[in-house]
Amino acid sequence: MAMLLEAKKAAAPPPITDELSNWLIESQWAGLIALEEHTPFGGLVKDMEKKSELWEKWAANQLCERLALPGEWNKSLTEFQKLLLMRAVRPDRITGALSVFVEKIMGSPYVNQDAFNAAQMYDETGPSTPIFFILFPGYSPAKDVEQLAHSMGKNSENGQLTIISMGQGQEPIAEGVLDKYTQSGGWVFLDNCHLMQGWMPQLERKLEIAAETAHKDFRCFFSAEPIAGAPFAKIVPESILQTCIKISNEPPSDMKSNMRRALNPFSQATFDRSTSEEKKVAHTAILFALCFYHSLLLGRKKFGVGIGIGAGSGMGYCRGYSFNMGDLVNCTEVLYNYLEGNEQIPWEDLRYMFGEVFYGGHITDSMDRKLCITYLDVLVKPELLPGPNGEAPTCVLAPGFVAPPPKDYESLK
Repeated sequence: MAMLLEAKKAAAPPPITDELSNWLIESQWAGLIALEEHTPFGGLVKDMEKKSELWEKWAANQLCERLALPGEWNKSLTEFQKLLLMRAVRPDRITGALSVFVEKIMGSPYVNQDAFNAAQMYDETGPSTPIFFILFPGYSPAKDVEQLAHSMGKNSENGQLTIISMGQGQEPIAEGVLDKYTQSGGWVFLDNCHLMQGWMPQLERKLEIAAETAHKDFRCFFSAEPIAGAPFAKIVPESILQTCIKISNEPPSDMKSNMRRALNPFSQATFDRSTSEEKKVAHTAILFALCFYHSLLLGRKKFGVGIGIGAGSGMGYCRGYSFNMGDLVNCTEVLYNYLEGNEQIPWEDLRYMFGEVFYGGHITDSMDRKLCITYLDVLVKPELLPGPNGEAPTCVLAPGFVAPPPKDYESLK
């Protein structure tokens, strides 16, 4: 473990050989010599010298952590020992290698995050178990709760669902709804409870009563976010935290999980609205590219936000932006309307609406705006569509990843 964390190197390594000096630098060489001191790696350097071309080809690959090691090393080394080799030869790929390691040892769910499923959450709830949503910039669980309630026949019209945005003067309303639903059954969602820190003890008491006497159809959902400047402030009483189900639906940082999340709000019915087969194909292709664009924008945040050097610098964006699913859904509605309202696909208009109006509405820095518009120039273009004779699309969304044929929703997932 120390080798992995500290990337130990030999203090006085011998001179690097001619065969390896073409593609290894001194720090990599020192790391290899330190590794060879351990039994599993005995003979590694000599094997690299004999098969220098094979090892150089492996090390030069952009995704070398997913390739088999040259020779017998792929069989003789354990998955953890392969991590140590990666740490010495390709330290820039150690993050990807760790993901591969966790996926192989623990399983795909620990790496590839599925989209939030409100129905699965409901299976674990009960009258005595409140549901606490932790809020993040750009995320609101109100829509998820409302959709789940509607699917179960509960809405504001029949008096079975009440959504309250908490704030000054909302305390009596919230207490009245809690008392009512505790007796007769119903769902209540208390949004932004961090604004009502002084009222939380009253909520604690109401939920204690509900845990003992509530109707079987009573459900209490509430949300809060950390207070700016005081992330460890105790907003929610400890007894509630101990009994509630806590849901943190933070956007993932990897593309695959973000794509699953982006495609989740849609279905085949989204594409079937199109009035012709040509418009349906265009709708399917461009919507997939939009989901890819949305995932890219969210994924860039992991590279940091800020201008300058040191702790305030970042390679992702110059400023922080709360891109959210609402932006994506609104863009898809605009896409549908523009396709139905025009005989020809208005590519330039679509890029302008996506990049300058919806996503661009968040952006305040000129360089960030240029970045997001450039993404759209590369991703949203005629090459997304199949050729005139049914040829596959030629638009390259990412290195090695060509836009899929726009067939149906299941094929895109």
